[in-house]
Amino acid sequence: MLPFALSPTERNRLPVLDAIRFVCACWVLFFHAGFLPFTAGVDKSTRAGLAVHAFSSNLFYGSAGVIAFFVISGFCVHYPYRERPETNWLSYFSRRYLRIGIPMLAAYLIARWVGVGAIEEGIMWTLRCELAYYTLYPLLVRARVRFSWNMVLGFSVALWIPFAIARLGLHIGMPDDLYRCVAGLPCWILGAKLAESNVHKLRPVSTPEIWTWRLGLWAIASTMSFLHFHSPLNGDLTHTLFAFPVYFWLRREIQRYDYTGNVSSLLASAGLWSYSLYIMHVPGLDLSEPTHFANLGFILNWARRVVMILAISYVFYLVIERPSHWLARAMSRRFRAVKPAELLPANS
Repeated sequence: MLPFALSPTERNRLPVLDAIRFVCACWVLFFHAGFLPFTAGVDKSTRAGLAVHAFSSNLFYGSAGVIAFFVISGFCVHYPYRERPETNWLSYFSRRYLRIGIPMLAAYLIARWVGVGAIEEGIMWTLRCELAYYTLYPLLVRARVRFSWNMVLGFSVALWIPFAIARLGLHIGMPDDLYRCVAGLPCWILGAKLAESNVHKLRPVSTPEIWTWRLGLWAIASTMSFLHFHSPLNGDLTHTLFAFPVYFWLRREIQRYDYTGNVSSLLASAGLWSYSLYIMHVPGLDLSEPTHFANLGFILNWARRVVMILAISYVFYLVIERPSHWLARAMSRRFRAVKPAELLPANS
């Protein structure tokens, strides 16, 4: 455990959220790659076997991790500006776009190279939503200053409801990205609202309470998975609603961290490359296919596959993502240092 105290110079980064981001990235990985295959070979023709298989198949629901990512993203973007709104938007946009855009493009090219087209639909749509939210952020801040986060959140929910009715109730066709951006916007705004919720002034959270929230959220996510795959209830509806319990859970995670100052050093460090794990695990799944290697059995095949995906993602972080962060910070500082008049071309 590391004592990450919230000093005035480091209050703009919460290692507890880095740890949670890595857990969420693993959640998506286990959804696509499967978890420990302890039910491999189970007889699904029996009620007991079918129940065990259904339980294990719904332990990890990737969409739940994605929604948590959206909430955390809204928090992380707004947290540095919670007391003083950003004014140099050129600096802001250069930093946000480069941080997400360079690894996104590299992962997409790698996915095309290895022939994994599913990454475009299965992963990249979430990043397109993120880019949309980054772009909308200045307008959201202006609306928050004039009204409040609750009003902005309420408007985003009111905007989502008719889209959900049209798409899910009336089966009116619309572009997937459009609906997903609208459905994810309340999730992202909840994160920005959380950044201003003064969690640092609230009571501490006990160990039993935080584990009740963690296990309760896991149960909700597993129930969402079961309903999505085994009932008429479409996950596109439950995803937006899931952001609200995520909001209250993250609030308590931050409260607990604020009072204890402790977080797993392993998870917090791994959280620094969770984005690489998220965008590279699909190509990694293809590169680590058991058919490419000797068959070591269900358990060892799975373990080898997961270790290879983690290794591929970490190398991608070192080679692509971390340099993109350096470039993003350098460009952001450059634009922040330039006077507005200098950004305009000189008169010829």
